[in-house]
Amino acid sequence: MSRRRTTRQSKEEKLTKSVAAIKKIGFRSINDFVESYYDSEHAVQSLRYQDGMAYGPAKLMDSWTQNVPPASRKHLNLAITRKSAEIMVQESTKAYRDDSLRLSSSGISIPYLTTNFGLSKIHQTYTQLLPCLTLLLTTLITAPNDYERFKHVEKEGKEQMASKIVLVVISMLLFGRNRATNAFQLVIGVFLSSSGCGRRVIDTFNHMGLSVSYLSTQNTLKTLSEDAKLRAQKFVTNSGRLWGIVYDNINFTLRTASQRLDSGTRQLNATTMAVFSLPARFTRRTYAAALSIFERRKLEGSRRNLKLEDLKLTKEQQAHMTQAYKHAIRTILLSHTPGHLRRRKKTKSLRKHVKALKPVIRLIGHDKTEFFPLPALNEEEASVGGTIRVIQKMFTSLLGLACELVEIELHLLVGDWLSIRNLRLMREERKDEFTGFLRFDWVQEAAMPFHFQLNAMYALCRTHLGLASHVNPSSLEHHRNLLRRAKLDTKKPEYNKAKELVMHSLIARILDCTRIVLKLKSIDDLRTWKPTITEFEVVVEDIVTKYTSTAAAHDALEMDDEIMAHSILFMRDALMFWEFCDAVRDADVGRMWMVYDFWIFMFRGAGCHNYGNEILEMKAQFHYEFPPLLREVVERTWLVNRWGKKGRSIPTDLYLEHNNGFTKNMFAALGSCASIEHVQQKSSACVEVLRTVCHEVASWFGVANYHRRRKEVSIDGDIAALCLDLSIQEVHMSTPGRQIQLSSTPSQKKRKNEKRGLLVHDVLYNGIQMITEKNMFEHWMKRTGSGDTGIYAGDGGIEGNIEVEGAFQDPNGQLDVDTAADPEFIECSFTSMDISTEDGNN
Repeated sequence: MSRRRTTRQSKEEKLTKSVAAIKKIGFRSINDFVESYYDSEHAVQSLRYQDGMAYGPAKLMDSWTQNVPPASRKHLNLAITRKSAEIMVQESTKAYRDDSLRLSSSGISIPYLTTNFGLSKIHQTYTQLLPCLTLLLTTLITAPNDYERFKHVEKEGKEQMASKIVLVVISMLLFGRNRATNAFQLVIGVFLSSSGCGRRVIDTFNHMGLSVSYLSTQNTLKTLSEDAKLRAQKFVTNSGRLWGIVYDNINFTLRTASQRLDSGTRQLNATTMAVFSLPARFTRRTYAAALSIFERRKLEGSRRNLKLEDLKLTKEQQAHMTQAYKHAIRTILLSHTPGHLRRRKKTKSLRKHVKALKPVIRLIGHDKTEFFPLPALNEEEASVGGTIRVIQKMFTSLLGLACELVEIELHLLVGDWLSIRNLRLMREERKDEFTGFLRFDWVQEAAMPFHFQLNAMYALCRTHLGLASHVNPSSLEHHRNLLRRAKLDTKKPEYNKAKELVMHSLIARILDCTRIVLKLKSIDDLRTWKPTITEFEVVVEDIVTKYTSTAAAHDALEMDDEIMAHSILFMRDALMFWEFCDAVRDADVGRMWMVYDFWIFMFRGAGCHNYGNEILEMKAQFHYEFPPLLREVVERTWLVNRWGKKGRSIPTDLYLEHNNGFTKNMFAALGSCASIEHVQQKSSACVEVLRTVCHEVASWFGVANYHRRRKEVSIDGDIAALCLDLSIQEVHMSTPGRQIQLSSTPSQKKRKNEKRGLLVHDVLYNGIQMITEKNMFEHWMKRTGSGDTGIYAGDGGIEGNIEVEGAFQDPNGQLDVDTAADPEFIECSFTSMDISTEDGNN
């Protein structure tokens, strides 16, 4: 103890002698000496930083702050703060003069926003140019709060959150000092505009220092649109890869609150389009023969070789569909059976077994697709004349191609049935023109899968929705009422709502059938079901055989059990739709063709004749009229993949529908300022980069954006309610003599002598009858001839004017069909349709 006191006294003695010596040589105080010392050359060594050693000035700063008298602490802190402020001012001066942080609305480009995302580059620049300010803000944000001190834990993700906040704060400070330092604000302005924010919101964010002004944002969108158009032209002319164009109509409603004679609600009709690339292996050099007009002409008229036997379903096709049904049921049971089967770790071997059994026929890969949207055209492509104008402007004005170059090879144009129909009619109408460009024989059309999915859903609802007057516990209408969902139009139901209802109903029926096969009392008893692989396969086999086959449905009809027969047919048709959707995701065109072979008949049986005809057209083209390379190229236009990831393929026409929905969201924010010019100049062409910016900004700030792969709200409640109802109603228990009853309402009373029609429809069986026994195939072959468009015109053909209606225009939800307009139409006995057989002149 005494030794320590001696050491302390000796140190104090040294300090006393040093202070006395400093004053003796003429320094007024220690501070005067220290200031002179650090102003001299002698201080260089003490100020030099050396790796691995404590920095001297930092230790001096710690001593000052620890030992300063309380009365002087405020002044010391103020002195340090002033010096820190000077340092940060110098840093900010250097930062706002940095060219990478200064962007003009006319100088921005698509690569800046899509390559090494802009916000990441801006944050990296701030870290390099503003280390003091970045450290200050980061330290302030990451300092522990009272909860963290009390619990001795650190908030998860605090460092990541701090970097986002630092980026925003520094950007606001630089923008407030110099409005030209606007890189961050320009990105946020584009994000707000593309997210559907109005002018008031954007200008408010501008005054907050978070965004550029509304006018600057609009100028930026215009620059991006021009850049997108140039990129599309460059890709088309310079790229060695094959490409196609998908196009469709887009409709905007301009609503006017105060209606006037010269100012009322009106509708804008335009055409949007996008160039998309085929995979890198599809080069012009390799597939030159596929683009040869001469090679395609060689096979014209070969469709006459298509025979009725080519359409008949083979045992191999039926066996494949049985395996597809089994895999779909396995997937449903693993995903939705309550209890043990949902636990992934506990059922790892079973899931591996199911994955190995997934049917695969012909995969086309999941290469990332490049997209180049083009400015919208103020033309409606619903008519033949409009289609001609659209195609001409598309290739000459938008893509900047010379007519002489366009006409020398095939060009791929894809879309829905109406677009494809008009392309064929256009070619037929212009076949006598002098130049190849105006004859349009260089156009190669292809129908896209999403609109087949759309019509398959229409067919499901027409067949299985039922009516409110039907007492049918197996109908979709019954399940809709049970789940308290919005009413669906039987003519054109809203796709997403209809698909959700169909899928929930299908899952519940599969679980109920599983309960019956296992001889359980309720769906809750499935929680303790722990099957082996063999037991699991036995249950799946029983469900497919007894509850999803056409034979099982007709056996139920023979016993006059219409309720069970209707449910079996619904599950068969819904599983067919499930298989097609799964094949699209996996990019398996072989499985898609399998479903198309069945839909040829099912669309006919459900009254969807246009798309049934289109599948026949595809069969004739792919089997007899397309050279092998052209078949491969056209098939590859069906699907695209924005992410280049397995299982993320979508139909090409669905991609354009997503673009149109995004454009409409921006259009709605314009209010009374909306115009077709805005769509053409500021949204339709740059929609791809705007979608990317929205995703990147949200993801960078930690907001989940799953691009329609979001985790939906749990459907367990819906499934439990449906399973309980199916169990109570004993829908899947064979009950002879159980018919669909009709409610006796005064407006729907039957006449005494009127016979009750069949209320259960097998669209597959009916379609086969129409095509085979009623000579519809021969009639179709006669009308199409050698490959022209006779199917759409001529004696007894459908007239060219198309009626376009909204999905809910008919409040009664009835489909009016004039059979006199199309002799190919066979009347269906569906009670959800009103059939008019009168001639239009009567």
